Amino acid sequence: MKHLKNYFAYFPLQTNSSDLDFEITGGGHHRHPPHRPYPSQGHPQSRMFDFESGRSIDSFQILWISRGKGVYRDRHHPHLDIESGQSFLLFPNQWHSYHPDPQTGWEEHWFEFRGKTPEKWLRENKIQKLKPILQPAPDPLRLTLFQELHQLNHLSDQRSRNLRNSLALHLLQRLIPHSHSRSRSPSKNKSLSSPLLSRYRDLQVKMGQKIPSEKLNDWCSSHGVSYHTFRLWFQKENSLSPNQYLSQLRLRKAKEWLLGSSLQIQEIAEKTGFANAFHFSNHFKNKTGLSPKDFRNR
Repeated sequence: MKHLKNYFAYFPLQTNSSDLDFEITGGGHHRHPPHRPYPSQGHPQSRMFDFESGRSIDSFQILWISRGKGVYRDRHHPHLDIESGQSFLLFPNQWHSYHPDPQTGWEEHWFEFRGKTPEKWLRENKIQKLKPILQPAPDPLRLTLFQELHQLNHLSDQRSRNLRNSLALHLLQRLIPHSHSRSRSPSKNKSLSSPLLSRYRDLQVKMGQKIPSEKLNDWCSSHGVSYHTFRLWFQKENSLSPNQYLSQLRLRKAKEWLLGSSLQIQEIAEKTGFANAFHFSNHFKNKTGLSPKDFRNR
């Protein structure tokens, strides 16, 4: 992996931003050393603050602390410790303040966002102002996904903006623990969630490619649920259809093998369910903007 440089970026709002479901409006990475003033200089005035006076902002923001520790506070919480591996959420127009421990410093990865989707999550208590500190499950892909987001934050073309929004939304969903949300689904759907999702993932691993509709219909029937019900539940839980989810899973596995193994492109194509390296390379470049070879070299 390349050494990440400190940076921050803020993006102009799209003209139809009020109609967008999700839009990332800024992001950055900072490795803040011990015994240094925080935050670093150069941010817009609306984003600067000191720990005593704090601030409020007009967007949601999430920060993941990959190293070090620190302190967070808002009007509901006079003092909350932040440990390495945790994330914390900032909410629009809510006063808050935070800083790294002067003895350890910290390394932060963050992005700002807005849109109908996070507002809906807030209404449904999937994210809660009274629970700003998140303890995500261990995730070996988190740093890789953030590194990819940091790269996209340096690009300004429309394709990169679309990829940036999709990746940030995906990252956000991985950073929010499932237990943090309070589902309003009927009890029948609650009983489906964890075990059925686990079994579906097992099926994905066995198939290694897009699952034929007749196969999925049979599989749903064997678990006592119609495909229509399963698809509605799955899309509500993951904001993706089952096959969209599978497509993202295949892409993530391909990235893992490209970055963490010496497998040939043809071998990775076979492992991810593509007929040959040509189809795999075309699909990979269409989704990421890079060929598998270029992605690995970067």
